[in-house]
Amino acid sequence: MVSLDRKQLGFSRSRARTWVWAPFVAVAVIGMYLTGSIERFDSETLFALVGGIFAVAFFLRKSHTEDAQFLYQLFTQFNERYDSLNDDLGRIADLAKSDVVPPKDRAAVIDYFNLCSEEYFLYEEGFVTKRVWRAWSAGMKQWYAKSAVIQRIWGEESVDTDAYYGFDFLKLWTLAAYCDYSIPPSTGSVAPVM
Repeated sequence: MVSLDRKQLGFSRSRARTWVWAPFVAVAVIGMYLTGSIERFDSETLFALVGGIFAVAFFLRKSHTEDAQFLYQLFTQFNERYDSLNDDLGRIADLAKSDVVPPKDRAAVIDYFNLCSEEYFLYEEGFVTKRVWRAWSAGMKQWYAKSAVIQRIWGEESVDTDAYYGFDFLKLWTLAAYCDYSIPPSTGSVAPVM
């Protein structure tokens, strides 16, 4: 489970401070106006310019707040969905590859694939940071690596990765150099990197 913390939202944290420049720019414009550094214009135009500066600052701050709320909702929903699957995935991970998988367990694995693909889609579209994606994909790799049943079902399901927004468990090992596991191409089995 990944929890929302300010360090993971680096792009949002830096955008949160963009409004701070507004008073400085407004003071600079007024100062340049008063000292004659810029062409004199009527006071209405000056107030409109200063008001515009603050309007842009307000827009940027509001945009940051909306983005933070969106990310919080994403994290909350994904964590709730993952938590609801966690016990099932743990039980399924203990099954042997040749075991018959009950329909309920197969449905739980498919739900997990859908969750993974949605997280991947949001990463690819730029809605989550690389740091968050690393945490999410590390968890995906661990479940895939420890469960022969998940590997088997993914082999059956991955024929049509378009159904999963292009997500592919096997790509996780090539998408980032920070992975904990490697897949030998000859066997398709998963082995820890030493």
